[in-house]
Amino acid sequence: VPRTEAEERRVRHLAFLTESYAARYWWFEVLELVRKLCQTSLVVFLFSGTSGQMVLTMLICVVAAQLLSSFAPYLDHSDGRLAVVMQWSLFLVAFTALLHKVDVADELPDSQNVFSALLYGVTLGAPSITLGAYLVEARLELRRGLPLRAIKIRRARHWTNRELYRAQSSR
Repeated sequence: VPRTEAEERRVRHLAFLTESYAARYWWFEVLELVRKLCQTSLVVFLFSGTSGQMVLTMLICVVAAQLLSSFAPYLDHSDGRLAVVMQWSLFLVAFTALLHKVDVADELPDSQNVFSALLYGVTLGAPSITLGAYLVEARLELRRGLPLRAIKIRRARHWTNRELYRAQSSR
């Protein structure tokens, strides 16, 4: 349903919350905020210091990754891929924490080194994959003849409001 100019003015200051999403998924930011609240606070208050804390975190990650994959709410598909990769990364960190909590490392002599390497790999792997994907995307866009400055501005639109993006693009 098209909005009137008065309705547009009333909600314009909230555009930064929804501009990364397709119009029909305007509500997805609310879901993301609930997910973040559950992953950071709910698990601490309900299961602080227990294995259940990690299990609930892992469950939230799986549900969030599935919702992101099913709905594909982001306008830019690379943002959607990043969100899914980060949920799986958080899942693996929680899984590693669960393994540490139940002291699986006690069963093998060098397992502490293995768990340390696994945790470093998981923690650094997702941002590395994301950076690599961004560089591949930038390279493809450069091959299409799009100048590097335009790529940066295009990517920056998700971090700024729509008016600033338009002002930078028109220069």
